[in-house]
Amino acid sequence: MKAALRRIAKALAGLGLCAAILASALYLWLAATAVSASDLPPLRTGDIIFQTSGSGQSLAIFAASRSPLTHMGIIEISEHGDAAVVEAVGPVKSTPLDAWITRGIGSRIMIKRLDHLKPDDATKVLAAAHAYDGRPYDIFFHDSKDAIYCSELVHLAFREAIKVTLGKFEKAGEL
Repeated sequence: MKAALRRIAKALAGLGLCAAILASALYLWLAATAVSASDLPPLRTGDIIFQTSGSGQSLAIFAASRSPLTHMGIIEISEHGDAAVVEAVGPVKSTPLDAWITRGIGSRIMIKRLDHLKPDDATKVLAAAHAYDGRPYDIFFHDSKDAIYCSELVHLAFREAIKVTLGKFEKAGEL
């Protein structure tokens, strides 16, 4: 019996060592592939940015969508060239790009751009997004404008400003 327990203990120790090595490799890979705003090619107002959020909602969003990209916003470039992200995160607000990137898991992001988005249209999209500034975050993903979640903000801004529909709405229970 003691020999069997020793074998089990050795196996568990080996598994723990393997897990530690894998976790270290993952951490090193994330650290090596992390980005900052200065690493990015030139961004434009109206670009859509995605990340893996570290929020409590992220796991539920990941489970429902099967995508590691669990948070998003719209890039806003100021007249001085500073980049920020208009996002629904607590209240709807603008967050400096570097702070937004750093807040995500592994500082990894994805940028998408509508090639046909004209600068005037991008300005309209930002104005539509900012119309929701201060609204609370919708943790229940309701179809209401009283509280807003991140993908809803992006969807509404593009649809209301320039009549462009991004993606399709699905109820959480249908995912």
